[in-house]
Amino acid sequence: MKSKSFIIITILTILTVLFFLFKEKILSFFKKKSNEKSDKSSTELQKTAATQKYNSTLFPLKKGDKGEVIEQLQAALNKKLPTPYLPLTVDGDFGKKTETAVQAVFGHKTVSEAEFNKLINPFA
Repeated sequence: MKSKSFIIITILTILTVLFFLFKEKILSFFKKKSNEKSDKSSTELQKTAATQKYNSTLFPLKKGDKGEVIEQLQAALNKKLPTPYLPLTVDGDFGKKTETAVQAVFGHKTVSEAEFNKLINPFA
């Protein structure tokens, strides 16, 4: 009779081999699902932003800020980020990852009202 540890090791080895054989398909599946969620929420948030005016005391947006305007910023940044950056989680919290994305897009760590409006509605 084989020991339990041998069976566990065998199962883990098989799973590892399967993962490496289908790695690209697995990763592209999860990336596609993530992009679908991001695109949907981004479109909804941009429609809201286009019809809404914000109190100028919200600006500049910076690390530590929270709320719907940050969700809109994050969704818009996801469409604008250069290739090596992973999509931001649209959670309404201007944290370290959002700050890094802002730095990548604007070259500085805060977002002015004019920059926000241009990012949300570039053709206005």
